[in-house]
Amino acid sequence: MKLKTSPSLKRDARSVSRFRAIGLQRYAHKALTFCLVAPLAIAPLLLQSCGFLDYDHRGKIAHATLYDEKGVLDERALSAALVAKFANTNSPSASLDAFVESLGGKCNLRPEQEISMYCSVPQSGTLCVASVIQLFVVVSNGVIADLSAKTHLDGC
Repeated sequence: MKLKTSPSLKRDARSVSRFRAIGLQRYAHKALTFCLVAPLAIAPLLLQSCGFLDYDHRGKIAHATLYDEKGVLDERALSAALVAKFANTNSPSASLDAFVESLGGKCNLRPEQEISMYCSVPQSGTLCVASVIQLFVVVSNGVIADLSAKTHLDGC
């Protein structure tokens, strides 16, 4: 025997199936939106976190090479580095002058003397005392032939 279903029950069944279809459509729309928007939101975070993975030890390397454990300048190491940079490459004296000026220093030419160029570079200082790096340069025909570095304290 077959049961008769009332028209209202059929209508209710159609409503339920429509409701389910609409719910699935909304869910699909939300899932699609999430899949499209999530990578756009996450990508900048991933790119920014890559910045935390980089490193730059150049300053530490330079400091460890030129200064001892107590923070005192190793004059031989500085002299050797400057000789390698300027004297061994037959650099014109103007290149050393520009280098010193970029560090806040100053060079003076003294052509009649054995040390034909003298440069001073401020290293550190306080109100009345300054530590200065002095460069003694031998220039021959406008080219740096030799140089040496010394530290010096200036005071009031």
